[in-house]
Amino acid sequence: MKPTYDIGIGRCSDADGETVYVRLDALIAKRLAPESAWNRSGTSVLRFPRAYCSELRPPKAGEECYLDAAALSRAAPAELDLFGNERFTNVDLRVILTSMAPIGAAPTPATKLSFPRRSK
Repeated sequence: MKPTYDIGIGRCSDADGETVYVRLDALIAKRLAPESAWNRSGTSVLRFPRAYCSELRPPKAGEECYLDAAALSRAAPAELDLFGNERFTNVDLRVILTSMAPIGAAPTPATKLSFPRRSK
């Protein structure tokens, strides 16, 4: 079964043509480059094909960019400029999907033993 949800990754800076540029949230940048130093949100730039974007929420410059989780379930090559200095390195966006911890059901509450109350 393929995932059917969208993943917000940061603010879209350019969405013209077939390539999308996004200023990444710090958490997403850290997942794509875990060995790097922590940067504040908006420093790192991700460049990828428009085909990875959500169909329900297409990318628009200045707004949050959402990726379709189903598009990330297979190889999803992109380029990451970690420090915002125009030096792009290749990354695979599947890391975003595979590093997400699944949300499980809450544990059932422990039952308290019922003891008869002592009368005063």
